[in-house]
Amino acid sequence: MKTMNRIFINTALFLWPAAAAFAQGGTTSDGYLPAEGRAPWRTEFISYDIRREADTGMLDGSKYYRALDFREVSPGNYEATIEIPGLWIDRAVYIRDTGRTGRYLLTVNGERVGYNTDTYGAGEWYVTPRLVEGTNRIVIQMLSPASAGSDMERFDAPATRDRLTSLYLFSQPRVRIFDYIVSGHFDEVFKDNIVDLAVVVVNDFNMPEEVTVGYDIWDPTGERKDYFSVEATIPGRGRDTVRLRHKVLGTHRYQYSASNPSLYRIVLTLRHGGRPTEYIPFRMGFGLTTYDGTRVSRGGVPIAVKATEADFPTRTGSLEKLRALKRQGYNTIAVTRPQQKWFYEMTAAEGLWVIDRAAVECDPRGGDRTPDGTVANDPLYLDRFLDRQAAMFYRRRGYPNVIGWSIGSPSGNGYNMYKSYQLLKSLDPSRPVVYGGAEGEWNTDSVDGY
Repeated sequence: MKTMNRIFINTALFLWPAAAAFAQGGTTSDGYLPAEGRAPWRTEFISYDIRREADTGMLDGSKYYRALDFREVSPGNYEATIEIPGLWIDRAVYIRDTGRTGRYLLTVNGERVGYNTDTYGAGEWYVTPRLVEGTNRIVIQMLSPASAGSDMERFDAPATRDRLTSLYLFSQPRVRIFDYIVSGHFDEVFKDNIVDLAVVVVNDFNMPEEVTVGYDIWDPTGERKDYFSVEATIPGRGRDTVRLRHKVLGTHRYQYSASNPSLYRIVLTLRHGGRPTEYIPFRMGFGLTTYDGTRVSRGGVPIAVKATEADFPTRTGSLEKLRALKRQGYNTIAVTRPQQKWFYEMTAAEGLWVIDRAAVECDPRGGDRTPDGTVANDPLYLDRFLDRQAAMFYRRRGYPNVIGWSIGSPSGNGYNMYKSYQLLKSLDPSRPVVYGGAEGEWNTDSVDGY
């Protein structure tokens, strides 16, 4: 089966010097690892084993999801204990951080799992080998303001127990969906929409395994439109990309736009061993985003961008704030730092465009590009910059309302900013890449209205 390079770069992208060094037990020349022990970036989703739970979006009742309740045991140190049933031990178990937690060291049952250096970023840690049946102890040790990653950020969020609510534990089967990319667009006669879905399936068993990958799709009114599936063989101790391309009849009325933010609901299904083993729900909007050098279009219709910069640290009050900005005439939110998943879902449902921003906010040091100046021009920091661009792209690429990428807040300019721009353009030529600190240089795109 042929693979889709744009998906597999999700894995290959992290074979930079930092990741390779960690695999060999070392570090880069300056001792930095973007996020030690972290799993490769992927779309942020929840896997269910019961269809009813996937349909309702239930979490607390799901047997393969566990919230982590941390308590402070000493200043800057937090501990959670959790009971793990034997059923989990034969699965792929992850700790997921959905972002805005802070920089920290993570240990499970006294063993170091890794550390996170991105205050506002997110990530996953594969923890199956460190878990035991029964009681498990998970410890977060918040890192000091001068720790690894601090040169990338001018903000330093205080460590509080409330911030740790963004971490939780979840598990997937040993044959599982690792990632997916979906797009929907008109057919050649502009009558119906074609769903293109590429699904990365991982097999942890030694022998090849037969699977069926399929999906149900419902239109914005709740009417079920279709079901489609394909069979595939996943190599032992390997992965493959299963591709589904299917025309969905009767979908021409609902193209995604700001004035008509129509979202289809999809439930992605994996069958293995003759039974369904995973259900993954998500929403998508039909239409393609394109960029012609100055204007962004959606479904072939130019977007008259009117943007404002904003940050949404908590869900409380955010819907009211977004609607107020919309009443003021703004149709695009250019975020000032990475947001959590609920923000992108909320803006997509409200018909607000988003220009996402990577967690790069360095001290520009007056634009000084000498060795003692801005880290934006220091090649030793390249892995840090590219890691944060990749985090933004892979986690948010599937939202129909994300119309552009920003490589960071004004942080000086130089080699690392050039490479960040080039990385995002290579990953996604359909959207503009902007940078407010380019100061007339080539590493930013022009967008009318921003």
